[in-house]
Amino acid sequence: MEKLVIDSTALIELPQLPKGDLYAPPAIFEEAVSLGPRLRSGQIQLKQPSESGLRKVREIQKKTGDALSRADRDALALALDLNATLVSDDYGCQNAASFLGLEFLPLSKPGIKTRRIYRIKCGNCGNWLRGQTCPVCGQKGKKAVFREEALTKPL
Repeated sequence: MEKLVIDSTALIELPQLPKGDLYAPPAIFEEAVSLGPRLRSGQIQLKQPSESGLRKVREIQKKTGDALSRADRDALALALDLNATLVSDDYGCQNAASFLGLEFLPLSKPGIKTRRIYRIKCGNCGNWLRGQTCPVCGQKGKKAVFREEALTKPL
């Protein structure tokens, strides 16, 4: 049976859980307290991710610039640990999963077709920044796509 790691978007949006060995990190309670009854049903095994998995996810997050919550990072790390498919509609999670070499299964939205690396860019003069404020014009920067590439195969 296929191993699936479920994030909070999957639990909120799915009327019925997919078939497979289902796992979720305990941190999903932080994002959606109302999920308790579904998690206590026994269909989903709660499992903590490893430190090595979390370290890999943090490294990828630094590389990609994705905004990931603790629960997102935990779900990605757990999918790495279990060599499982990530079930998520969160585009940031899907993007990070693509850089981690993980398969992902979107639910109610289409999955990402490209993967992206984000950086901070000055909206005034267009400089790519190392910090939040442009050293040239003094304006605050915003997150922008720095590089984009098509996924070679649909995940």
